[in-house]
Amino acid sequence: MRADKIGDEFGIQYIIKGGDNEYQRIREIAETKAAYIISLDFPETQNIEDPMDARFVSVTDMAHWEFAPGNAAALEKANIPFAITTSDLKDLKTFWPSLRKAITYGLSKKAALAALTTTPASLLKIDDKVGSIEVGKVANFLITTGDVFSENTSIVENWVNGERYDVKAKASKEQAGQYKLVITGASGVSEYILDVKSNSQANLISKDTLTTKFKSDGTLVSINFSLKPATKAVSAKKDSTFSAAQAGSLYRLSGVDYGKSWQGVGADNNGQPVTWVATYTKESVIKKIQLRRNLKSHWLKLVILFRLMEMKCCQSRKSSLSKMQQYGPMKKKEGLKPRMYY
Repeated sequence: MRADKIGDEFGIQYIIKGGDNEYQRIREIAETKAAYIISLDFPETQNIEDPMDARFVSVTDMAHWEFAPGNAAALEKANIPFAITTSDLKDLKTFWPSLRKAITYGLSKKAALAALTTTPASLLKIDDKVGSIEVGKVANFLITTGDVFSENTSIVENWVNGERYDVKAKASKEQAGQYKLVITGASGVSEYILDVKSNSQANLISKDTLTTKFKSDGTLVSINFSLKPATKAVSAKKDSTFSAAQAGSLYRLSGVDYGKSWQGVGADNNGQPVTWVATYTKESVIKKIQLRRNLKSHWLKLVILFRLMEMKCCQSRKSSLSKMQQYGPMKKKEGLKPRMYY
């Protein structure tokens, strides 16, 4: 509200980043005539099972927990333009479940789709290029197995700038290999070797091997590393010890997987913004070792198979010889004439 008043004084109409409580003052919000960007970071369930804990939970907090998922629906009902963001979410995986929850609380699917496509494009004044599927616009769209807001729907393909990306195939594909990582920021350009072993494990190599936390799902890539040399492997799961031990020397990078090239943005050890690109160069050393081991394993299986066949043949010969020795040579029966076959 204050931001809008300041904008009015200077003749500027701001786009306002909202919270999750606009529903509480919806009339005043509508009077600003501003567009809003809202998050789906809903409050967590209050613990009131223990009577002692329940004493410290206010009725206001409980009411907010109940009504917050209906915030987007309230904005739609008041004809207030809004876009939906993933900002403030502790885990990006909660975005779709939270969006479906907002729909359950009254947000129409049409308004939800607009808040993700046409409205953001309009607010950024690029709706002549993106935001909808029309002739002459950039081909950015998804192909799904059904209603995009349905819980059982899966994303099959993601088209970006007219290029097709098979999401399902990429999600199950290991990204193993060596990548050249180039980070550009205020301090200059830095180059590293990123040796990816799997979708959840990688080493970053400079002069030393650096402590690295890596994760890739075939679409999004996350790389956190420290300038301090690695002492032990770090898992892809949340690890507060990693952040605490590497305080002041930690780089945080996130971006998009475009196949043989990954790129995105992040922050350096001083919190300054950086951009980065990782380009595939060659197979991982680990992958080569695994291929050699698999090849040796296949050869070993073949050798064992041939030996077993050889042993079986030897046993069969011995059995035939022992029978011949037991019954002796076959004698010709009297009175039988040889038969001729034509």
